[in-house]
Amino acid sequence: MPDSVVELREQHRAEAYAVAVAAVRDMPTAGGAEARPFDEWVEQELSGPAAFAALQDGTVVGYATLQPLGDDPHRLEHGFTGVLPEFRRRGFATALGEAQIAWAAAQGYEELVTTTGVSNVPLRRQKSKLGYVERPGPVLVRGPV
Repeated sequence: MPDSVVELREQHRAEAYAVAVAAVRDMPTAGGAEARPFDEWVEQELSGPAAFAALQDGTVVGYATLQPLGDDPHRLEHGFTGVLPEFRRRGFATALGEAQIAWAAAQGYEELVTTTGVSNVPLRRQKSKLGYVERPGPVLVRGPV
């Protein structure tokens, strides 16, 4: 478990970006993924109403974001959740998720949703621990090009 989970501030950005670079590289996705350049990452990833950093010994080892979901002022979507590889499976992502849920509830949001790929079993497991229920979604079909 992290020492603390705090709202991600400017002083956390460089370390959170390092988490993004490490986490995106090994995300289970349909194709290869890599982190956007820092300025694009700040503009796109940190543009939502809230982002949180998991700190261990004062260092950012994970972060998670909340993003608007369309024009509905009562709903948010979990954006990116990432933890440095050496800190995974220790409760950091769950602590970040709990902070997101508590913040959204305190702000009066009525619903949080998440879109997690079928192949991302660790994140699906983490969302289940937080009480999320899976619903059928899009199906990815691959074939010869």
